[in-house]
Amino acid sequence: MSKGWSKEEVESVVADYFKMLLSELEGKSFNKTEHRKILSPQLADRSMGSIEFKHQNISAVMIDLGLPYITGYKPRGNYQGLLKKTTETLLESSPELIHAIKMDVEKGAELQHIDNILDAFVLPPAPQNNSTSVCENLSGYGETDSKFSKVNYLEREARNTSLGAAGEKFVLEYEKTRLMSIEKFNFADRIEQVSETRGDWAGYDIRSFNDNGSDRFIEVKTTRYGIETPFFVTKNELGFSTKNSLGYNLYRVFSFRKAPKLFMLQGRLDKVCTLDPVQFRAHV
Repeated sequence: MSKGWSKEEVESVVADYFKMLLSELEGKSFNKTEHRKILSPQLADRSMGSIEFKHQNISAVMIDLGLPYITGYKPRGNYQGLLKKTTETLLESSPELIHAIKMDVEKGAELQHIDNILDAFVLPPAPQNNSTSVCENLSGYGETDSKFSKVNYLEREARNTSLGAAGEKFVLEYEKTRLMSIEKFNFADRIEQVSETRGDWAGYDIRSFNDNGSDRFIEVKTTRYGIETPFFVTKNELGFSTKNSLGYNLYRVFSFRKAPKLFMLQGRLDKVCTLDPVQFRAHV
């Protein structure tokens, strides 16, 4: 049985994670394997697999703090309390990283050319607790006792209108290409960007069509970050998905930084996702 990670070991692995994340945010290349090799002598005979697993634990901590994680380090929960505390403490003395995150979640986005957009479709991530984790709304998610920040940067990214608009254009192009690929040209010409023609109150963003001509109501959620990044839904979106469950589709667009991908969840949101209530309305 391996012994628990010491405070010094945890500090070393978290600091290394922050270096890689900063490089990723700044668009600089780095090699995860080389980082593990360099880090290894600072640790107590930890295997490469053990170090990688700890980096994945840090990804889960980052998400719980409302922060982006390193692409390729799939978040793994059930982490030790020391890991979260150390991550919070080191974030307090990492203004360069926090500034890079702030700039990244707020910067504009444009749809890039994709040779074959149909190849962007992937299966949803394997569910945790038989579901995909999301949050019910944008306010209050990610509150912790950490001193470094009370800002939820994943929430801030979700409010990025430029990114949201680019994600919708991506899905519009995907849907038109999908329908034309099965020679449903009349349906492709009738796709409607409801968020523009009717506004945000509709409960979905795009009206498209299934192969048989029935309505496909699409809500688009876009992130620059990895497939496991949680997203946010409103009460209105939840209500619409409940009333229109047969035609409702949530398209999660992710990795928008370089090579956008998307997966689809069909049906009412409270059945295909875990909805974590994160704010309560109080009155007297």
